[in-house]
Amino acid sequence: MTRRDWFPSLRWAVLLAELGVGLLARFGFGADIPALPVAGILLVQGLSIVAGHRARVRPAWFEAGLMVADVVCLTVLLQLTGRALNPFAVFYLVYIALAVLVLRAAWTWLLVGLAVGGYATLFIDLDPHAHHDMSLHLQGMWAGFALTAAFIAFFAGRVRATLRRQEAELAASQAAAAQAERLASLGTLAAGAAHELGTPLGTIAVVAREMETALARGETAELLEDARLVRQEVDRCRAVLVRLAEDAGLGVGDQRAWTTVAALVEAAVADADRVVVALGAHGDDRRCTQARPLVQALRALIDNALRATAGPVHLTAGPGTLTLTDDGPGMTPEVLAQAQAPFFTTRAPGEGMGLGLYLAATTLQQLGGGLHIESTPGVGTRVEVRLP
Repeated sequence: MTRRDWFPSLRWAVLLAELGVGLLARFGFGADIPALPVAGILLVQGLSIVAGHRARVRPAWFEAGLMVADVVCLTVLLQLTGRALNPFAVFYLVYIALAVLVLRAAWTWLLVGLAVGGYATLFIDLDPHAHHDMSLHLQGMWAGFALTAAFIAFFAGRVRATLRRQEAELAASQAAAAQAERLASLGTLAAGAAHELGTPLGTIAVVAREMETALARGETAELLEDARLVRQEVDRCRAVLVRLAEDAGLGVGDQRAWTTVAALVEAAVADADRVVVALGAHGDDRRCTQARPLVQALRALIDNALRATAGPVHLTAGPGTLTLTDDGPGMTPEVLAQAQAPFFTTRAPGEGMGLGLYLAATTLQQLGGGLHIESTPGVGTRVEVRLP
């Protein structure tokens, strides 16, 4: 049962208790109770419960207003049935306990003040000698205490059960989110491997066609060099698959270790040429991160930059950042807006899958870093990597 269900149920329980006490006092003990006014107050209280239950939206002020109405109705009932001599004035504590469990502190203190003020009004024009049967009065005090204690325990139990259920649901949703994040990490790793395998497999396909043509023509002089190139690319594919197998069991955020910016850059540019590295004093900066996915993201960015220009690509380090700049053709604002979208590419068919920037940005975000791209057509592109 949710709070939306149990809050009206508890108010109904209090109303039924008030009705039961009134009937017991009237017919069991012969108390002089004005039936019509009391019935009218109970009817008003019941209508407020129905209105509160049917409300689609119940903000804090609305629930506080409902409880204020309940306290006012209780005060009027006590005014009609003995004022401060009515032993069931202790019912004020039921609403205060419910307010503590349901309302914010400001509304709770407002209700406390209203209950204290309402109780004080019960002493106005009170005849302390009006109640002559002290034994009956004391029994009523015991009954009021018992009912109040039972209601408070009942309310607290309902709230505690609701909180436990919500905690269990939260734990389950967190576990599901963690599982989804791991699945997303595996998908990113697989897509990254597919992206890295695209280039060597394309090279193998081109060289294989050239070898086939050379064999058909009887030209065997260049076949040895082509065979070596194919072997190199196959080894490169194997290395990518080995790295994927190593990373497959690692969720983003697991097994982080301290490393330097220089070590990350060295691993990222190991197989790249035309990259001019200038780390300065920031090369010794230490970062706590998961190195392999970060290096893979940097490789994808470097590969994109090298493909964009025939000149050098500059890689510089700043406080917590690495910046790649090239003097390629740049990107228009329309292309730049979609550059990090998956499967978006401006290359010719078969030359790219459009995943490089997307995977790099996704990996950096999952690791706690970020990616920012600035590009001017005809001038070049600047990519700033915020390190985790």
